Amino acid sequence: MRFCYLRVFQIFCVVLSLLWLAGCPKRIAGGYEVSDGKVIYHHGMKGLGTTRASAVKEADPTTFEALDRKYGRDKNHAYYDGRIIDGSDGPTFKLIEGQFSGDKNHIYYTAQILTDRPADFKILFKTKPNVSETTFSTDGKLIFMGNKPFFPDLVHVPTFERLGRSDYFRDRNRVYTPLRVVKGADASSFEVVKRFDERYSYDANSVFYFGVKVEGIDRATHRVIDNVHHRDQSNIYFAMKQLSDDPDNFKILSKAFSKDSTRVYWRGRQISDDAANFVQFPSRGADAYAKDSKKAYWGWKTIEGVDVESFEGLNDNYAKDKNAVYFAVNIVNMPRKMEGADPATFALVKGEKGIDARDKNRAYNFGNPKRRN
Repeated sequence: MRFCYLRVFQIFCVVLSLLWLAGCPKRIAGGYEVSDGKVIYHHGMKGLGTTRASAVKEADPTTFEALDRKYGRDKNHAYYDGRIIDGSDGPTFKLIEGQFSGDKNHIYYTAQILTDRPADFKILFKTKPNVSETTFSTDGKLIFMGNKPFFPDLVHVPTFERLGRSDYFRDRNRVYTPLRVVKGADASSFEVVKRFDERYSYDANSVFYFGVKVEGIDRATHRVIDNVHHRDQSNIYFAMKQLSDDPDNFKILSKAFSKDSTRVYWRGRQISDDAANFVQFPSRGADAYAKDSKKAYWGWKTIEGVDVESFEGLNDNYAKDKNAVYFAVNIVNMPRKMEGADPATFALVKGEKGIDARDKNRAYNFGNPKRRN
């Protein structure tokens, strides 16, 4: 019996909810409507209290047609966002794709005239430089990147093409990225390395990093190591600069550090000439402690006043020597001494809420003494 009452109550709640929803005002997207012999455009969301309505000037209500929320047309004009698109022809106006529309006279990009060659217009491809999608198109005379001509004084339109699915393009004369011409590139032999975020590319004679020619490198013996390190038979390179002339002994130690037989580097910057005694302490990234026989390091910076022999990095933030405990966050800032911390008993802590380290005197959280309750 109890189950029946519960079941009836559940059905009653559902019916009540449906009746309440039916009585609510209809929530529709803002846009165009014809009312009282006028074309009205609603900016925002009608029914949600965020709309602003205005009459569409010169619009003919008897022939007006809404193409979507932003675009409309009548027997005379096309409209965008409630305003006439200058130079538009309403009867032949149509939406093409994305921001593109057109009529018998023009192609438009977000209601601005892009070209007066609609018969020759076509969309070529889409890319995503800098994360934002960009559409390339042409009218037979120019290449457009979005709403801008793409190197209009340089591009040979008939031979313009995208290199695979990369953000590199070429014509019979040049290679391009979305922002610049790749100087010194041979267009006919240019190719992009798909791995490593397209950082590396080649032509028959040269190596390029992010579209910039790496000077002095031997193309025939070039080999990629990772996103920033690469080599030829004689040298190690970091991005576009020569780093080490000892490629056979070069090792990548972590995200930050590397070394050859004599020198140590932090992200392509030499920091030590004592590679044999170099030690990097545990770290998840570039914020890292290290030392050699003479110095202690926070990233590429030397930590002054440290007892090097007893110095040790504990994690990304904490380090200590026999005299002090150090805390650092963000590689641009130097580690600070933690006043009152006891290095002999200081140790990391796991599994305690709000505490990441302790010594004999107190607990700590992110470099600060933990207040006692």
